[in-house]
Amino acid sequence: MNLAADLFCLLVCLTAVTSDRVYVHPFNLFSFNKSTCEELESLGQGGKKTFVPVSIESQTTPAYEDDLNDKDKLEAPSLSGRGRQKLSYLKDFVYILGVRFYSELREARQGQNVLLSPTSLYGSLVSFYLGASNQTAADLQGLLGFVPPSGNPDCTSRVDGHKVLSSLRMIESLIKSRDEELLFSKTLCLFSARGVPLSQLFVQDLLHSTDALYVRAVDFTNPSEAAKQINAFVEAKSEGQSKCLLTDIDPSADLLFVVDVRLA
Repeated sequence: MNLAADLFCLLVCLTAVTSDRVYVHPFNLFSFNKSTCEELESLGQGGKKTFVPVSIESQTTPAYEDDLNDKDKLEAPSLSGRGRQKLSYLKDFVYILGVRFYSELREARQGQNVLLSPTSLYGSLVSFYLGASNQTAADLQGLLGFVPPSGNPDCTSRVDGHKVLSSLRMIESLIKSRDEELLFSKTLCLFSARGVPLSQLFVQDLLHSTDALYVRAVDFTNPSEAAKQINAFVEAKSEGQSKCLLTDIDPSADLLFVVDVRLA
């Protein structure tokens, strides 16, 4: 009887272990759930909240930037079993897309050195995905590697971009925690044309990928002056580390996305 009892206990333990490693489709780890879809639907019916950024020439820090950079409001990513699954799947997507871009750059710049950050590249594309809709969003989602298990074009067939950005941030945090001497920081600047309203939800979601976020309005119709103002702004925020970021700007631009990464 003791042998039978021991075998039974062993079977129960094995069942518990295997049940903790149930396969979950990668898409389902990052997709919107039903309750979130309902929240987004009610949000859409009530009208999306927007704000108009202050001019880059303003000498005072706008109140919305203080609110945006309040990190205490962000939910810390989890490293539970499900959280580890997210990182496991996401690192493969980042690697695959990084290799694709690197191959294209190496072909275009034969004989030249190529420096490419797969995580920064992937994070930038996810940021674009946050602000995209309809076919553009679907194309970007496919490029990022998230193919829904079903072809239904409803909310649950979409990826929750801020979940992806949070997981990318966790990957960067794990890298930094392994080397205390590694200095790594990321600043994101969003420059919009004057008078163009931005979605509050879109801008808030960008916080999951950066240490600091700045949003200002620029007159792009004067490209040389706009480039000079943006270069001076980024240089000031980076404490002189980033200089001469831009040399040319399209005067028809409505939005300029700048990511400044400092690594030492």
